[in-house]
Amino acid sequence: MPYLLDNRLAPLTFSWSFIRAPLDQVVRSYVRWQRIILHRVTSARLDFGLEDALAYLQPLDIGCSRILFLSTRSDWTAIFGNSALGDRPPVAAYMSERMLCRGLDCIAIPNTASARRQGPGLKSGVWGCVELTLHAPQRVGTSNRERCIRVANDVRGWEFHLSGTVQPFEEPVHYSAARKAERFTTEILERYGRALGLELFDPEFYAGPGVLTRSTPWFLPGPQSVTLKEARVRLGIEPA
Repeated sequence: MPYLLDNRLAPLTFSWSFIRAPLDQVVRSYVRWQRIILHRVTSARLDFGLEDALAYLQPLDIGCSRILFLSTRSDWTAIFGNSALGDRPPVAAYMSERMLCRGLDCIAIPNTASARRQGPGLKSGVWGCVELTLHAPQRVGTSNRERCIRVANDVRGWEFHLSGTVQPFEEPVHYSAARKAERFTTEILERYGRALGLELFDPEFYAGPGVLTRSTPWFLPGPQSVTLKEARVRLGIEPA
């Protein structure tokens, strides 16, 4: 199954997002939003390939205080966060509505979890998840979520979820597979991304340039940070 950079920098590559707008417009809108919610924001221009640019997201934390915006070989801007848990950057849903354009969230996490723990607070692997969530420019009812396709594993087993409007590029024949884990795979996610003009797992697609932002609340302490290696050990991606 394909994964971005073969997950050498996971959890940074477990989830990421896109906004269908040029880099500079996306960054300006994001900075204004952060200042409205009383965050101080700094930004720095980067001109590196994907792997080198992602390294600037360190250290990691649980608040996605650092966000990397990258131009792609398309009309979408890619967005990566510095979550130590591999959570998606909390940007695409709100930003797509704010900018009146489409947004997209992706998750591609291999299932390596085991009930066996290696030590206090450590586990041997991560729960698998593959997700594509499209966000529309405007709300319909209480949400601007246009379509969500998700398969995920946890202690209760695999669950498959569909909601929203079926898209013309979908391959619904897979949704009735006997094994839930096979109903939405990273191969299918890759094809859906390609239909939207995205080469999700091709590092060359994320051509840059990019902008790295750091956002911190005015009145609250910053989140506790960890190194990439510490995050990988805590998630069971690599041994201590």
